Amino acid sequence: MTKLNGKSTVYITPSGIKLINDRTGIYVLFLPPFKEAVAVNPGNRKFCSTPIERLQDPYRETNMMFNGGTLRQIELGSSSPVRIFDMPAVQYVATGAFAKRQVAAVKAGKMPPRAAKIVNFVVIKNKAFDGRTGTLLTRFYDLPQVEGLPCTFKYWDTKGSDHSILRTLSIKPVTINKSLFVMPTGYTKAPTNESVFYDGKIENGLEIMFR
Repeated sequence: MTKLNGKSTVYITPSGIKLINDRTGIYVLFLPPFKEAVAVNPGNRKFCSTPIERLQDPYRETNMMFNGGTLRQIELGSSSPVRIFDMPAVQYVATGAFAKRQVAAVKAGKMPPRAAKIVNFVVIKNKAFDGRTGTLLTRFYDLPQVEGLPCTFKYWDTKGSDHSILRTLSIKPVTINKSLFVMPTGYTKAPTNESVFYDGKIENGLEIMFR
């Protein structure tokens, strides 16, 4: 499943979840009974469905090569209560053992210096967001699976450089038209998500190749 890179707007309702890339207009729909994710590109009028159980990091091989592993493989340890957007949340960090293993692997030449060492992962714990929503978005962003709505994910590699993977700018109630969650008609079903996201523009192709 190809990720939406860059700033996006996320709508969460009982009718479904919709993530829209603010620059390209490409979006992903999760609709009841929430068994698949549908990527839609209004530009090339293509769509592609991916079963929820097959959602995984589309850059898995790239991450293994340049970062030493995927985000989902990060071992989380202690957690502490925090508040964000005036809502209760939990902040997770990577275990000390994980950090030591990463450093040792880099020194041994088994992992690149970009390998994650320190992690700051914040999830919101609010009854307004059901468990299914958190699970779907966590899988979509390919983050370590914990309970709650993923809000912030940032890590520092073994060189001390920081990498911001997910940053939520605001959360607010809005009035939504039901048509926002209607599948468009007349679109062509594509064989892969890559062919949906790549509409022939060079910058969009590069966005798929390089995060």
